[in-house]
Amino acid sequence: MSPSRYCLTLGAAALAIAAAVAAFNYTVDPYLIFDAPRVNGFNALKPAAATRERMMKAYQIARLDANTIVIGSSRPDMGIDPASGAWPAAAQPVYNMGLVGGDVAQGLRYLRHYVAMRPAHPPRTIVVGLDFENDLYVPDEAPSSHAMDETEARLAVDGDGRPNPARAPRVLEDRAQALLSLDALLDSVTTIHDNPSDVILSLQPDGRLTDNAMRDVVRTDGYAQIFEHTNRETVKLLGKPHRVLSESPSAPIRRLAALRSLLAFARQNGSDVVLMIQPAHVSRLELLERMGYWDDFDRWKRALAGMTAQANATQRVVLWDFAGYAPEVLEPAPPKGHGKMDWFWDQLHYTPALGERMIARMHEGAPPDADPGRFGVLLTPQNVEARLAEVRRERAAWRSAMPQESERYARMACDAGACPGHPAALASAR
Repeated sequence: MSPSRYCLTLGAAALAIAAAVAAFNYTVDPYLIFDAPRVNGFNALKPAAATRERMMKAYQIARLDANTIVIGSSRPDMGIDPASGAWPAAAQPVYNMGLVGGDVAQGLRYLRHYVAMRPAHPPRTIVVGLDFENDLYVPDEAPSSHAMDETEARLAVDGDGRPNPARAPRVLEDRAQALLSLDALLDSVTTIHDNPSDVILSLQPDGRLTDNAMRDVVRTDGYAQIFEHTNRETVKLLGKPHRVLSESPSAPIRRLAALRSLLAFARQNGSDVVLMIQPAHVSRLELLERMGYWDDFDRWKRALAGMTAQANATQRVVLWDFAGYAPEVLEPAPPKGHGKMDWFWDQLHYTPALGERMIARMHEGAPPDADPGRFGVLLTPQNVEARLAEVRRERAAWRSAMPQESERYARMACDAGACPGHPAALASAR
């Protein structure tokens, strides 16, 4: 064979292989870039969501019209189910735009992206999962710059809502890599291999991150071990240095600026806003109090209630508080092989079953104070002080009923040097 013929044959073979790889990756579509059909048992589950959720949602949301969009961290990402029957018809379709490690500022960027891509269909309602810890920072820490990162380069607009010139080349690069890169080929193979499994994390067509992986961890380790580990991580993360909401108790809460921007964005687009202070397991609440965060937690709720009332002068905004000592958050974490939990996977991540109760509570027709025993309280400046006092009474009642558990959490915080007044904290737990 002549050299020229050899080169032509080699080139043709290479092109054929590249075409086959591209066709395979396009069909499997592990990153949701091409919106290829999802086939049960083949590519319906998308395990690449474990590392590429933000990229996948940037493409997925741009193809949908959603009447309700949910934003926040991994807590609503897994716990708020857009397919729940508790959503009223007017709220549907619902898209879950929660992000692992996400916060209000990042959720706002994705909302701007969605509206830029679907200008004729802004969301009627934005549901915002609020995390107290996301608004804490280390004293003297410089405010975050919110510079556009590699993932957000895919969004249609920048943080100020201006057209993003980096998007077009980023999309071309993503498509090329999704078709021809070795990473995409390996992820396509993994997608097909893992699809028969019931324990892999995946991104649903409605944006929810499945909790299959959490089920697998529970089966392997058991709830008690998971809670012990995550509780100790909480002490390590929030114990020292102690974090703050602002440089002084009288200063504005720094990171609520992102929420103000989101409310302004919603007002401009005619969207209602439902704010929800998310539930946490009693172990998390106890550690926050033992580490000296409860006064700031109350202050944060007061500020949210005031901000909500102020926004209601020009738009519809409501604030729901699910962060108290309600029966749902008090369920014990059993050791491996000794039962299951209905409402939590760990101290922060609630199950879709609890998420469904939250959805139903926020959309029920009866007045929210008609049954004070119900899970969740509609928070306003008029009832916030009564609500804060009620939660403190609930805490005292729980500690009286569960003195050993209460002391265990006190020791966990104080023995790590994470609670103010170590002896006093232990004494109050007894």
